[in-house]
Amino acid sequence: MKNGILLLTVVLTILVVVGLGILAFWHFSSHDSSMALSKETTYLVEPLDERGVPDYYLAINQEFGADVSPEKNAVVWLRRAIGLEDIDAKWREGYIDLLGADFSSDVESEFVDWHEYSRYDEDQTASMYSAILTRSWSREQYPEVYQWLASCDRHLQLVLTASQQKAYFEPLAVDSTVLPAQKVLRALVARAMLHCGEEDPMAGWQELLACHRLMQLAHSASCWGQLLPYLEVASDVFRADQVLMRHESLSASQIQSIRVDVRALGDDTLFVTMLDFTDRCIALDAMLRDSQFQVSVPERQRAMRMFNRRMDDVVNALSMPTYRERVRLIEKIDAHDRVMFKQDAGDFGSAEGMFAYYSCPVFSFWVYYHERHAVMRRLIEVALALEAYSRQETRFPAGLAELVPAYLGSVPADPFDGSELKYVQRDRGYVLYSVGHNGITDGEPSEEEEKESDDIVIMRE
Repeated sequence: MKNGILLLTVVLTILVVVGLGILAFWHFSSHDSSMALSKETTYLVEPLDERGVPDYYLAINQEFGADVSPEKNAVVWLRRAIGLEDIDAKWREGYIDLLGADFSSDVESEFVDWHEYSRYDEDQTASMYSAILTRSWSREQYPEVYQWLASCDRHLQLVLTASQQKAYFEPLAVDSTVLPAQKVLRALVARAMLHCGEEDPMAGWQELLACHRLMQLAHSASCWGQLLPYLEVASDVFRADQVLMRHESLSASQIQSIRVDVRALGDDTLFVTMLDFTDRCIALDAMLRDSQFQVSVPERQRAMRMFNRRMDDVVNALSMPTYRERVRLIEKIDAHDRVMFKQDAGDFGSAEGMFAYYSCPVFSFWVYYHERHAVMRRLIEVALALEAYSRQETRFPAGLAELVPAYLGSVPADPFDGSELKYVQRDRGYVLYSVGHNGITDGEPSEEEEKESDDIVIMRE
């Protein structure tokens, strides 16, 4: 429930930011030549558009798209799989030009997800979808789902190719949409669970590994809104990993090979550049162009200076070495933004009002999301080591130290409190968990998402 609320908060915030950007675009009045272009005010002094103001979206696309070859760009392959129909027709040609790719010889049909393909009513469709994502299944159990996956095989092969690439660049515009990657990633999860149900878990692992690789690649996206589809599907992949690793046909050596794949992914880089450059540029673009604020040029410049100082504080906070230090500073910034918004957001005649209007207090969520994603991967790595150990020893260890060094190089740290991940042996199973954002164990560890706890748990019974 808590994760759902957080996701809803971010979605709403993105809608607000996108809405503000669109509003600013349509309400732009002619640029006042007395506006000073400097790092302290406009942040960028080039490239400039035909009106002599910074072309922020061009700068963003240049920053993140430089030296990205179309054939090495995961987004190009994902677009070949998903299609281009979700992109507004006015922006589609520019989007394709920025990708620099040829889409003329791609699959003839758009990718169709299960909800569009299903002939069942809404409840049955949702129930079947939940089942195929969370447990092993066979074509005899769900023949219609099997037919759906068979119908989109060519699309999913393109997604697998996307996961092999080294770059992730999706062009950005003031009214652009986000690549709906969650559709194809969930199809890969469903196909992984099919492989498990038909006694080929190693084939299933290739599908899940592709999901992991794409989620990692997306951390180099040009804006945090482009990460949302991957955030939406991360828990599905996390659960499917656990189903697959417990498949009885897997040997200890096969499980260890999967663990090596997970370890090779490494930790995601914290998206400092994304927030510092893109978030800053999108807001400054809107502040520069928004004519609903009846403020003088000096006041507009003062608002932009305030915003740049705030973004500098964010970058400084994100540079702290530990999660607790980062989140302490970020929550302080977010709390200040909330006070400013409540106090001044309705004032359309002052620099404070403009600053408050464009300062969205969501940075603490993104710091939390980054650490949560990192710890989920670490939990999977340790759980794989536990499964390999149990195949060899016919029991689970009394403590994680028994896994080192034969099954695990070292016990990973929990970024939320800096200590090792928590492990409790139980009868013939175990509980493995991270303490989550609050840094403490919230009562009896449980995998249930509805429980009022932010512990992140893998439970083996």
